[in-house]
Amino acid sequence: MDYQILFDVAISAINIIILLLFFVAPITIIIILIRKLIKYLDAKTKYYENNVNNSNHSLDDRQD
Repeated sequence: MDYQILFDVAISAINIIILLLFFVAPITIIIILIRKLIKYLDAKTKYYENNVNNSNHSLDDRQD
């Protein structure tokens, strides 16, 4: 093979790797972090809803 073609292929492969590292990887990490944040907020919402519901029932029992 010609050395120029090998060099072009190597540079193209390096460019694809750099493209993946700088664009695809951060977007993937951001998506994963957003999903974890949504799960955390859902769990926190359920926790507080349960506390509010339980406290309302206990207040109702005290009034009766």
